[in-house]
This record gives sequence, structure tokens and C-alpha cells, in this order.
Amino acid sequence: DYVKEGKKIICKVLRINQERGHIDLSLRRVSKMVTINKNEEYKQEQKAEKILEILAKELKTDLNEVYKKIGEKIIKDYGLLNSCFQDVSVKGISVLKELGIDEKTAKVLANLIKGRIKPQEVKVDATLILKSYESNGIEVIKNTLKKAELLAKEKNYKFGLSYISAPKYKISITSLDYKDAEKSMEELSKFIIEEIKKNKGQ
Repeated sequence: DYVKEGKKIICKVLRINQERGHIDLSLRRVSKMVTINKNEEYKQEQKAEKILEILAKELKTDLNEVYKKIGEKIIKDYGLLNSCFQDVSVKGISVLKELGIDEKTAKVLANLIKGRIKPQEVKVDATLILKSYESNGIEVIKNTLKKAELLAKEKNYKFGLSYISAPKYKISITSLDYKDAEKSMEELSKFIIEEIKKNKGQ
């Protein structure tokens, strides 16, 4: 009633009845954002599967054999091939060795991943409300934000700064790791707040 044969859809699994071989699914319980994310995840997984196909050719073996030796290990630990390959693109061959993949295969696979998968960056934003009632209040805020930019440069943070509308300022940190981005954001926010307070601001 709702779908055509061969059409790809994103739906939520509600329950599975193994005895009757039934799976209850819902189309309505999937938000637009989840649909977009799942479609993107599907595309990335197809790309990761293509890498395993190329690996099979390079090792002169069958794709099913590669799945048995490598694919199953990765899916058991990561859930998705792409999640593992993203990790490899950032941390290198050690990720594959930890999964128990032999060195020769790990080397070939790591090279294929590095040539085809770009590490995904994450971005953390914060909005700061900065006020100064001093006669040179605008300069106080400007100098504070300049100092924050210099600190970010010293620490090699990918830092972004934009003016929203007085008294709101948006700062952002981009990193390969979400926890690192959050930690850097916390450090910079704290620095800015302390600097403003030093100059009798809020």
C-alpha cells in the first residue's frame, strides 16, 4: 500500500517476530533529519564496500573471502565498515592491526583507505554574549576576541569567529575529534570570559 518494489526507503524497525518471520516497520516514525543521515550513511557504506572489492582484486582473492577474514571482524567491532575506515584515515594502520588483521592485508587496506576516504571533521559552535560598560567597551571586546584568536593560533586550533549582533558573537572550533573540539571550545570560552571580567565586563 505504501511502497513500490525496488524502491529504497528509510523506516524504523518496531518489532521482529522470528516465529512468523514478520518485521513491523514504520515510515512515519522517521524524521527528515534521520532520513538524510541514513541516506548519507548508506552512500558512505557503499563506498567502503567498494574499497573491500578493490582489496580483493589486489590480494587476488574472492570478495566473500575478504568479508570472512576482514569485513566480519570490522562489523563486529564497529557496526559499519565506514566507521572503521574513518578511524583508519585518522589513526592509521594500528586500527586494523588491533582488529587482528594480518600486516600484509592491513598495509594494502590502509593505503586504499587513505587514498579514498577523507577524515570527517566535526564543528562545535558557541554563542557568547559579551558586554562592557567602559567608555572604550568596544575596544575591550575587540581586544579580548583578538587575544582568543592568538591563543587558538598558538594551540593550532581551527578557530572561527563571527559577529552576530551586539552583544552576541559566535565562535567555532573544527576538529577531527568531537571531544577534542569540545575541550578546545571550553578552554577558549573560559579564556574570553575571564578576559572580559578582568576589564570589568560581563
